[in-house]
Formats: sequence, structure tokens, C-alpha cells
Amino acid sequence: MFRLFTTAIIALTVSLSYAVDFEYFSSHGAYRIASLMLLSEDIDPLTEGMHYLYQGDLYLREGKWNSSLLNYKLFLLSNPLSSYKGIVLFNMGRLYYIKGDRLRAKDAFNKSYRICLNDKHIYNARSYIATMEASDGNLTEAKETYEDLFRNSPPYLHTDNDYYRYSQVLISLNKYKEAVKALCRIDADDERFVQSQFYLSKLLYRIDNQDKALRIINSIIKSNSDISKDDSEILLYSSALNYKLGYIEEAVKNLNIISNEPCDETDDDCLKAKLLLGFIEFQNNKYENTIKILKDVPDEKIKTSNEIPYLLALSYYKKGLLKEAEETLEAVISSGLTLDEKSLYLLGWIYFLERRYSEAKITFERVRDIGGELALASTFMTAESTYKQYRYDDALRGYIEIVETATPSQIYFESMIRIADCRYNQGKVDEAIEIYEKFIKIPDIPSDLLAKALYSLGYSYSKKNDYKNTIEYYERFLAQFPNDENSNEVILALLDILEDREDYGGIIKTIERYNDIFFNRDIYSKLLIHKGRAYYNLGLYKQAERIFATLIKDYTDTDEAIEAEYYRFMVDYHLGKYHSPLEASEAFLNENPASPLSPGVRIIIAKYYLQNGEYQMVENLLMPVIEGSTDIEATEAAAAMLESVYKKQGKEEQLAEIYTDLSEKATSVEDKVRLLLMAAISYTNAGMVEEAITVYTNIISNYPQGDHIPKTLYNLGALYKDIGLYQHSQTIFERLIDKYTTSEYYEPAVLNLAFTYQHLGELGKAIEFHTRVLSFNNRSLTVQSTYWLADCYHTIGDNEKALVWLDKLLKEYKDFPNWVKKGEKLRYTITGGKGYYR
Repeated sequence: MFRLFTTAIIALTVSLSYAVDFEYFSSHGAYRIASLMLLSEDIDPLTEGMHYLYQGDLYLREGKWNSSLLNYKLFLLSNPLSSYKGIVLFNMGRLYYIKGDRLRAKDAFNKSYRICLNDKHIYNARSYIATMEASDGNLTEAKETYEDLFRNSPPYLHTDNDYYRYSQVLISLNKYKEAVKALCRIDADDERFVQSQFYLSKLLYRIDNQDKALRIINSIIKSNSDISKDDSEILLYSSALNYKLGYIEEAVKNLNIISNEPCDETDDDCLKAKLLLGFIEFQNNKYENTIKILKDVPDEKIKTSNEIPYLLALSYYKKGLLKEAEETLEAVISSGLTLDEKSLYLLGWIYFLERRYSEAKITFERVRDIGGELALASTFMTAESTYKQYRYDDALRGYIEIVETATPSQIYFESMIRIADCRYNQGKVDEAIEIYEKFIKIPDIPSDLLAKALYSLGYSYSKKNDYKNTIEYYERFLAQFPNDENSNEVILALLDILEDREDYGGIIKTIERYNDIFFNRDIYSKLLIHKGRAYYNLGLYKQAERIFATLIKDYTDTDEAIEAEYYRFMVDYHLGKYHSPLEASEAFLNENPASPLSPGVRIIIAKYYLQNGEYQMVENLLMPVIEGSTDIEATEAAAAMLESVYKKQGKEEQLAEIYTDLSEKATSVEDKVRLLLMAAISYTNAGMVEEAITVYTNIISNYPQGDHIPKTLYNLGALYKDIGLYQHSQTIFERLIDKYTTSEYYEPAVLNLAFTYQHLGELGKAIEFHTRVLSFNNRSLTVQSTYWLADCYHTIGDNEKALVWLDKLLKEYKDFPNWVKKGEKLRYTITGGKGYYR
């Protein structure tokens, strides 16, 4: 009896403690055990079963899951029909859930809620089942379980925790409106309320209720005075939403809470805040602020992401700091990370602006291979990079690919224009004109490209000296695009054409017609000098004098004012102050020895002395220009005039040295190369072959890209051939033929290569290349190859074929008497005196 009483007291104690800390089923079970023990003197099987229940609850309290499960199982075995079975199964389900045995847990919960009589236990069991279904990814089953739970249980049992979990299931199923309703059921005093409101705001934003979403998220922040960097997810979302809806100051305030200190490289929210802050400053054109914000991000994070280095590099680019932008993006590559397409495209664009066209091309090709939105633009920029390297054939392939595959767009139309540009640069002006003219007939093309096409048409026709069409297209351009950036240039080009044609009246009419377009002071001074020269050439010296006086007085700092000074002396001559133009020019030179026009005036005066054969005076006037002037055009003009003197005097070597010195003063590659080529030619004329070869070789080594290369290679190859270095000549001509098939030097190079093979005794190759020459539309070349084919066949003993070629020469090339005579001699030799040779 004492043992039974003691056990009952223990059970009552457990009952009281469970009433405070555990679920109802535990306290109720312990109380029933105690009651039974106190009412019974003997221990029967039921009492022994209750002992297992008690032990199971006790072990559950102590966290001994396996022992608790064992006792619960023993209880069920000894009391299979007990009214506590449902409660024990629920407890077992919880234990299985804790241990991670989801299958047994779900089975226990399912059995429990089916036999439980207590609403709370039924609710709890089903809640656990729904939770497990959701975590197992069975979202539809979880949704149905929650809905059945809420529908078939008293509302007072519904917990905020279940509404929150139910909302997450609905969000995952994209049922946002239903999720909103679930989140709205959560009480303000629940610990999940802030998080639920955060989700509620995001859901409202998704269903296009942006204003309400913003009010909710802002109210969360305002009602929590202690909100800090720890709530960065909420602050970051609030900032993004405020920014999107135009509340920039509120966005910046919240972002500053997250990123008011340097970011740790593991703090992604801080990094995102820095990025958004930087972007906001970027959008406001405050690139320096963006740079300052993003430079605060750890270097390692910059190197191992894409968004931050892209925005940082873009800010550097906007500030004109191309080197810094390039280094930012290249640091990502060097760290082993692959840049995304927009960062790669920016890097390619920077290379392009830096004229590093080979690197730009490679980079744009990588973007093109990635595909996506930038693929078409990258294909275009790949072609542009090639175009800038003067590789027009390769560039054409890219532009043609776009035109053949892309739909009409800005890039599509730009590619069409570029195809014409390539043809123009290849010397195929007629083809370029044909493409431009087709282009301007396309309806609805972008206005900037229509302007370019009209401008290019005028320019192309001017290269053909077709002034009628040049004027027509220039005037169409001005009529449609009077405010285009090229309009002033076009008007000045029109004036130059009219001046070349000596249409001085047309110059004055054109100026009056387009006078209002000239808003730029520098352009207006050019307008005035054209007008002054027109009056001067029409013999209207008083009107010209007024124009020149205006230039001298009001445009003192312009080149046109300096030119007007010279014309003032010429007007004075015509008005009787000087006896001759020479006297007027010398007077100008005496009064203005340091004038920028003095080199030009010296050249004008030198012409008079050159015509009279006074060569020493010519040299005395021109050498100061060559040695002291920085005007490359004037120095070249002086050198060209002096060249005629030196050639007559046999001073070719001295002329070569002058061109070499001038090349060192030149600032552009084009000028340097042109002058070096003139030096090489002068060395060749002076018989200084070794020096000429050195100059040609240096041009090829130091300036390997450009239109000058074919000419340089051709001259060098011809020089080697002329001095008998045929192996060298062969190498040079083969290089020219291989790489410059569209050059004007291609066809003569093929002919010279055939000659070279003849001299080397490789007659098979000589015949091959002479035969290729015959396909050219150039009779001055084909007549030579026709003769040399006959010579080659004669040399190898095939006189029958030799005579066939000679007959062709004598019948088809009668307009080349020298070659006909050579052919007659060879035929005479082959036939043993039976030919035409006389």
C-alpha cells in the first residue's frame, strides 16, 4: 500500500509540473494514473500500462527520445484499446519528427488524429502533417491539409505559426492573393508579425499593389525604433521599393543604415546596399560619388562579382577614366571569374576607344559567342574593330552577315552603310555610290543614317570629280539636315568646289543662301575668307578689301585673318600701290616674317624664280620653310618644288635626307609614312639602293597596319627584283598577293612575281602566275604576260605552245607596238627566220 501511495504522489507531482510546461495530454495522463493508483490496492495490467505511459512522458521531459519511444510502444502493446492511444501516438509522432524519421512521424500523426477525441490534439497532429508535406515539397497536399485544418477546427485553435506556414506554401504555388489573406490573419503581437508583414508587402508588390506594399514596409520600419543593420533584408527591400516608386531620399536613408560602415566581404546585404546606393548616384550623374561608394567594397568582392565592377567601371568610363575602367574589369578576369556579357561588352568598347582594335575584336567576339541581347551589337562591333584595322574584306563579312540575318534596326542599317564605306575604302567608288543610292530610297530609315548616306554620296562623287552630282547630294543633305553636325563642313566643301570651278558668283550666292546656318565663329571666318576671295577674283577689289578688313579686325586669332593680311597686299597691288604681285608678296614677307602664312608666301615667290630658272633663289626661299616650319602641308609643298630643282641638279640624295627629316617632324602616322616613302624613292633615284631598302623595311616594321603597306611592299619587291635579289623579291610579292587582294598593287604584284619565278628558273610557277594575269581587266599587264608565256614555253622547249601565244599577241595587241615588235623577234627566232621579224 505504501508503494502505491508513493507512486501516486510522484504522479501528482509530475501532473502539476506538466500543467505548467507541457501539453494538456501529459498532465491529464499523469493525473489519471495517480487517481487509479490511489483507488486500487492491487496492481493490475492496466496499472502496469500506465506505468509505461508515465515513464514515456518522463523520458520525453528529460529529452531521452529513444527511451521515451520505447515506453510509449510498451504502453500501446499492453493497452491497445486505451483511451490514451491517440495522445501517445501524437507524442510518438513528435519524437519521430524530432529524430528526422518523417515517414514514421507522418504515420503516427495520421493514426493519432483519427482516434483522438480532443480537438486540440487533432489540430496539432494535422498541423504537423501539413508542415511535413510542405517541407517534403508536396505543396498541393500541404495546401489541402491546411485548408481542411482551418475549415474543420475551431478558430480559437488556429495559430499564427500555421497561417505563416500556410502563406509560404501558397507563395511557392504562386497563389499570391490567397497568401496575402493568410498573412493578414497573423496577430500584431506574434513574433512572426514583422516577417509576415515583410512577405505581405512583397506579395502586394507582385500583384501590382505597389503603393500598399510600400505603406506596409515603411510602417514596419517606422514602428520599430530599434531597426538596425541586423534587419538588412527588410531595409534592402524597402530601399529598392522606395527607389522604384521615386522616393529616393527614403531609399538612401535605409541604405545608409545597412552600409554606414565598410562592408565585410561575406555581408551580401551590405554589398547589395552599396550597389544600389552607387546606382542611385550614377542615375543622378554623380559618377564620383558612385566611385567613392563602390571603392569601399572589399577588393576581393569587386574581383569576384559582376554587378559591382560593371557599375564601377561604367562610372570610370563616364568620367573619361578609361584606364581605371579597364583595370577594374581586367581585375575580375585575372581573379579567374568570367565577366558577364554586359561587362565584357563595356571592356571591348573601352579597348575600341583606346584604338586597341585587335583586343576589342577578340572581346566583342566573346560577347557574340555568349549570345543574348548584346550578340548583334557585338557582331557589329567585331566588324567595326576590323574596319578600323583597314581589313575591309574581313569587316565586310561581318556587316554582310548582319544584313542577311538581322531584322531592320539601327545596327542593320548602319551595317548597310558600312558595306558602302568598305567599298569606297577599297577604291570601288562606283560600287559604294550604287549602295548609297539604294540606301537612301529605303523608306523610314533612321534620319542620322540618311544624313550620312547623302553626305557620303556627295563626298564619293567629289572623288570622281563629278561636281554636278556632288553639288546635288550636298544640297539635298543641307535641305533635309541643315542643323546636322556636318552641315557646316558640307557648305564649305560646296564653296571649295565652286572655287575650284572658278564659279565665284556661285560662291557668293551659296553663302547668302546658307548664311543662317553658320553659328560657329570659326566657321563664319571661313565663310568670310571664301567671300573675300570670290570678290577678289571677280575683280571687285573694294568689296574684297572690306571683307578682308573685317577679318583682320574682328577675327584676329584665326587663320583666315592671317590669310586676309596677305590678300590685303594683293588688293593694294591691284589698286596701284605695288607694281607686281611679286613686289606685293615680298612686301608682305618683309612686314610679316614670322607670320604663319610666310611659308606659303615664300612658296608663291619661289614659283616666280623657278619659272625664271633662278634655282639658288628658289632654294634660299624654300629651305627656311623646310627646316623651320611646323606646317606639314607647307613643308611638303616646299619640298615638292625643291624636288624639281634638285632633280635637275642631281641632288637626289639631299632630297631623300630632306624627306627623312620632315618625316621625323610629322605628327600623324599617315604623314610620316608618306614622307618616308618619298625619301625611299629619292634614295632609289640617287642609286642608294641599300638606304632605300632600309627605309622600306623600317616602314613595314614600325607601321604594319594601313593603306600604305601594299605600296611599300610593292616598291620593296620591285627594288629587290631590279637588283637581282629574286628570293627576297619572291617573299615580298607573295606576302602582298596573299594579304592585299583588293589593293591596286595586287595585279602588278602578280605579274612581277611571275617575272621573279622566271628569273629563279621556276618556269612552271611562272606560267601559272602569267596565266593568272590574263584574267585581269588590264591590257597593259596582259600583253606582257602573253609575251612572257610564249618565252617560258620556248625556254622549256614547247615551241608549239609558244607560237600559239605569240600569234595571240600579234593579233590582239596591235595597240602595243613595242610588245608586238618583241613578239615578232621571238617568233623569228623560234621559226628560224620564217617569222614576221624585219
